[in-house]
Amino acid sequence: IKEIEEESRRAFRHVYSDLGLSLVDAMMAAYSAGFKAISKCWPLVDPSGGAYDVSRLEGFVNKAAASAFAEAVVGGPVDSWSMAYLAARALYSGTPTYDELRRLCTGLGISHDDFIKEYCERGGQYKEEVLYRVKRLGEIKSGNGRIVNILAEAVRMVERGDVNGLEAYLRDRGMATYSIFCKYLEELMKYADREEKSGLGVVHAAICERRGAKDTNSTMRLDSFF
Repeated sequence: IKEIEEESRRAFRHVYSDLGLSLVDAMMAAYSAGFKAISKCWPLVDPSGGAYDVSRLEGFVNKAAASAFAEAVVGGPVDSWSMAYLAARALYSGTPTYDELRRLCTGLGISHDDFIKEYCERGGQYKEEVLYRVKRLGEIKSGNGRIVNILAEAVRMVERGDVNGLEAYLRDRGMATYSIFCKYLEELMKYADREEKSGLGVVHAAICERRGAKDTNSTMRLDSFF
């Protein structure tokens, strides 16, 4: 299992960091490398002697790809819900299928049905597959400690004209001096629409550019999110 995960991480880092290709290319490379590693030692058995279920192996590959995603894209651990949100917008252009969301969330160890309920709405159908539209930040509720929800409320504060309150709001939630928050914001801006980019730009200027984010959570480990 460790070999599967390491091969996936290595492939992601090579394509994204070394070759400078897109996030989609890197994720595809990570999945390909993970399943290639599985094929080399098939069938795999667990410590009890039973064969690993294919869906469970798929989960290992998804987790490894997600870990590499967090390390390479935002520089450290991100809560699984926020990671799923960013990936859904980046990898599937904001309109993933139900099965794509199921695979993504399973790999991150969260409920895909709960993710859909909070962050998506039904967006139509392609052939026989149901499509979902990932909600824009302004449509997401605040009220928990996830990065994406905190960022959504920060954007709403900008829309209300409460820019002066941004620093206090983010500081109270541990984000004002958290570099990963700024990197997450910057990555999300690549996939945001014009209105979202405007709000995100104000948050970035008010917090990331003015203060210069310093990571005060360097002791956090990625394992704590899985």
